Amino acid sequence: MNATLKGTALVVTSAVKTKEIKELAARCPDALNLYEGEGDKKEMVFNVSLSNNGDAELQDFCIVFNGTSFDEAKNATATILLRGDLGENPKETLADIFGVCLKNLKKWEEGIPAVLAKVRADHAALVGLIEV
Repeated sequence: MNATLKGTALVVTSAVKTKEIKELAARCPDALNLYEGEGDKKEMVFNVSLSNNGDAELQDFCIVFNGTSFDEAKNATATILLRGDLGENPKETLADIFGVCLKNLKKWEEGIPAVLAKVRADHAALVGLIEV
């Protein structure tokens, strides 16, 4: 995850590609959620999704990526237009405003390689069961 201030916009670039988020949405939608706790105390604390209309959103409990990525790497991006003054230290202000979201996104991203590997292995096993 990378967050960059560009002019009056914050651009959050995920380590996860847009097509991988689409794959998880189709084959294992629950993998787009971040949970904390165990058993009866397990609760969803964060959600990742792609926008249908191109508008991104960052909240403590979710990030909605723009839905399309035009850069060469095709990583999911969220571009948020900022309003108002960021003060003397814009990095500190942005961390105060978006810190919980960015922390949760980073934590979610850390588990995605293993989740994708399992989802792909499960899908390949299902495909192997189908005869044509």
